[in-house]
Amino acid sequence: ALLAGQHREIGTRYFKALTVAFVKAHLHGERDYLPYLSARYGQWLSDGEPLALDIVQSLQPTTLTANYSGQPPIPLMPTTATPPPTIREESVLAQIQRTGMLKVAFRKDSAPFGYIDGDANWVGYCRDFANELQGHVSQTLGQSVDVDLMEMPSTLANRFALVQNDMAHLECGPNTIQLGVEAIAFSKPLFVTGVQFLVEQDADRTTLPNPFLEDVRVAVLPETTTEQFVRDTFPDAEVITFPTDTGRSDAIDALASGEVDVVASDGILAVSELSRQGRAIADFTLVPERPLTCEFYGLILPADDPDWQQLINTFIDRTHFDRLSRHVPTDLLSSQVNILDNCLN
Repeated sequence: ALLAGQHREIGTRYFKALTVAFVKAHLHGERDYLPYLSARYGQWLSDGEPLALDIVQSLQPTTLTANYSGQPPIPLMPTTATPPPTIREESVLAQIQRTGMLKVAFRKDSAPFGYIDGDANWVGYCRDFANELQGHVSQTLGQSVDVDLMEMPSTLANRFALVQNDMAHLECGPNTIQLGVEAIAFSKPLFVTGVQFLVEQDADRTTLPNPFLEDVRVAVLPETTTEQFVRDTFPDAEVITFPTDTGRSDAIDALASGEVDVVASDGILAVSELSRQGRAIADFTLVPERPLTCEFYGLILPADDPDWQQLINTFIDRTHFDRLSRHVPTDLLSSQVNILDNCLN
């Protein structure tokens, strides 16, 4: 495995070098970095090292199985789908072809995925995803089929129900991939982040009031994995929930006014909300530097249509990084390397 085993530190060095080259070549368009993604560079980089590095352009599951001696490795990434109990009578694609409607739900309160900007426009990664998916589905079904896009708002409370009840063909947002959600599967991961604490950055306080959060007023969104983590890990904290659709925004307002001491949130959501509000990010800081949890985000999909899951995952492979780079600040996108390294190890 690349990041585990006897020579883990060498594998980590390889991983970081190749990730920088990939980001420079495919996100920033700097073609001078393409040679660093070649097999020849892999041979040069690992020359004389006890861990060889082979760079391949594609690898199919059958090839991996044929060349791997022994049992296949345990997946490092989370399982992205629960086995479907049955296959739906009418597939999602057949329904879209019959109705001419692609139904995508996404949030209005979760920058950078879906949010209302300063001009009252509903924008974000998920809006672009929905618009681009509409064209992809139209091409898949044939040029003679017109597919309209129905966009509907989702919330923490109804995001699963919208897909379970066939009101939406998918829900896009900061959804932690998890097992055991009835009739729900998840796409392959879109992003990795984790729980961090947002505090004010000033001369007197740049860290947590105390490491155990004893009597510290912690703002969280209710019925989230973050709330459960804080309650389980820091039982002496004073947990304050912000339950409305503007909960994350309200929590940051409360932090700025001194009503709470910290805001517990996935780092990407906290920083993006600061930016959405127009606050100076330099006035705040996230602690600790490495997230306390590992949250892999995925799209919410129906569990009874594996062909639809495959179409969505293939579409993500083709378009994800370009879309992500349009909506996630460069420094946060770059931090994905360290967060992924931390989570996989």
